[in-house]
Amino acid sequence: MFSFQAAPTIYNITDMVTASVSDTVSLECRATGSPTPEIRWRHTRPNNKLSNDIEGEYITGTVLTITNIKVEDRGEYECIASNAEAEKSKTTFIRIYCKYTSQSKKFLAIFKGPGILKLLY
Repeated sequence: MFSFQAAPTIYNITDMVTASVSDTVSLECRATGSPTPEIRWRHTRPNNKLSNDIEGEYITGTVLTITNIKVEDRGEYECIASNAEAEKSKTTFIRIYCKYTSQSKKFLAIFKGPGILKLLY
């Protein structure tokens, strides 16, 4: 019997998400292939660690949900689809809005990646 195999193709991944501190964020990644690809997520920051609430470097599943999101959770997330034929990946981003109040000023910081993307006074 002939068995057809095909490398994974990621056909759907959540676009960039913007959230506020303490929100719940879900990222979705869908892929086709034969055999059916396994989907894994990882945060691409230097230590490759997902949120403090999630153990390990990778989380398996088509949906990655981060509850009570923190500023440290901002940045690039990689969806990896793999099967016996190959491994493919695509990325998406989480931006975090964070309101700060100093003695005389209120401002909104928009975090993306390792630093502040924009300050709004």
